[in-house]
Amino acid sequence: GYAGIIKSLKGVDWSDYSGVQFWVKPDGKAQKLICQLNSNGEDFEVNLTNIAASTEPQLVTIPFSEFKGKNGGRLDTSAIQHFALYCNTIGDVPVESDFYFDDIHAVK
Repeated sequence: GYAGIIKSLKGVDWSDYSGVQFWVKPDGKAQKLICQLNSNGEDFEVNLTNIAASTEPQLVTIPFSEFKGKNGGRLDTSAIQHFALYCNTIGDVPVESDFYFDDIHAVK
């Protein structure tokens, strides 16, 4: 299973920025953690599972160059449609997991 949240941005222009940044406090259960942007109808993702194994609060900065398109496209930072965070279970065993995110924004 998975859970996530999407923030619709409706064509926000982040072309003057180099990435996204946020604080996260994971629960240490090492679930698959995905950060996603969408531009021009394509989803672009970064796998942050290595962060999910910790319980320490962390400031995470992700350059736009690290986002990989699901269809092989190129991220157009002048037309960001949404920002999303997803937690996916690893394996078939249901898990209860808590992540806390704060101060999510584009950075230069």
